[in-house]
Amino acid sequence: MELVHPFFIRLSENWFIALIFLLSYRKDFTGFFKLLALTIGLSSSLNAFLKELWQVPLDPSLGKVWWGFPRGHIQNAAIFYLELALYARKLWVFIISTIILYGISEAFIYYKFHDTLEIVAAISIALILLTIINLVYEFNKSAEVLTLIYGIVTVILSSWIFFFNLTKELTHYSWLFITLAMSLAIAITTNLFSYYDLHFKDLILNKKLDILVGLSFCVVAAFIMQAFKLKLPPHTPILYFFTSFILFFSITYLVPVLRFNFFKRRVVNAI
Repeated sequence: MELVHPFFIRLSENWFIALIFLLSYRKDFTGFFKLLALTIGLSSSLNAFLKELWQVPLDPSLGKVWWGFPRGHIQNAAIFYLELALYARKLWVFIISTIILYGISEAFIYYKFHDTLEIVAAISIALILLTIINLVYEFNKSAEVLTLIYGIVTVILSSWIFFFNLTKELTHYSWLFITLAMSLAIAITTNLFSYYDLHFKDLILNKKLDILVGLSFCVVAAFIMQAFKLKLPPHTPILYFFTSFILFFSITYLVPVLRFNFFKRRVVNAI
């Protein structure tokens, strides 16, 4: 189990979720992934809002003094994997998503990062948010309208967090800056794909090369995220946000730009 638990914890990390976003472009789910990315950003803002509202302290054994309820990793992981399962509408995807969520929860309990109540609360909030989002989507399937709604709510929640903590240590919410940056970067990328009618399957040069390039970006992402955790760069909210934005924007956008087939097709059409 010592080998399995770290694996499941990695599945809840931002860089791994970004990797799934990247590889899933092959399915051309651009509109869906735009909304899913924004949903993760909205979920993170809601999580931070609830932390400040309830102010339940972290377990002292973790060595950190801040609010710990509900847990953001579990909530965002539940949003991501359950929404994937709902969208795919395939039994095997639902089973895998359920196993991943259970494994992540079990790993966090094993390492005493969270207790059962915190995990149940985070997953419950994720399910409530997913239910509301899907009801709104059924009422109005316009990605543009939903993007505006998500954006307004996220800005309101995030602004409340930022203004409330202006005289405190904002670096406690470094994870929020990172997640919002990832959410925005992926949403912009998918919007560009939709706007220019780009289809990922038409841009593929070599499947092995695609995966290799994508993995290389995510390895770099993992190292940078670890550097942030070790407090190697200066801890400033602006640095967190823009570094993460550039990083995740590169993951999702530079890969198709590098493909020769895309440029060749544009040149042929121009001629």
